[in-house]
Amino acid sequence: MKKILWFVTILFWSFIQYPSITSADSLTLLAQGKYFSVYVETGKTDWEDLLRVLDLVSATALESLYDKPGKNLQEVLAQRLDSLFLEILDILDFQLDNFHGKINIYASEKDLGEAFKEVFGVSLKAKAYYDFERNTIYISLEDLTLGILGHEIAHALMS
Repeated sequence: MKKILWFVTILFWSFIQYPSITSADSLTLLAQGKYFSVYVETGKTDWEDLLRVLDLVSATALESLYDKPGKNLQEVLAQRLDSLFLEILDILDFQLDNFHGKINIYASEKDLGEAFKEVFGVSLKAKAYYDFERNTIYISLEDLTLGILGHEIAHALMS
């Protein structure tokens, strides 16, 4: 009887889907790298500003990228985030065979909190957090820095 109960419990949990903060209507895929897919709030996020905020590309470099055929800003963002990931992996002295997570970027801390409340029914007042169940970093663009993003990537790696 215990084996049947365990089997039914495992079967039940395998079909449960966790609520998702990423709704197809509210987030758009911005960049796809080796280690992260980056999503931004549709119509609220200027991704060139995102690159500048992260100090990944200067305004001059942004202009020069437009002149290079075959190179676009989404590729630059994906490559730079992959480099940041590898640097943090090295700092933590971790070895991973395979990792791919998501980074969801909301325009403001308020938008991030509203998305969290919509799913979990409780308020969140944070600049960023990592959700282990979804392997996703949630972050506010207005509070985004390399330090905060690196901190959340470290949480992703440690979990």
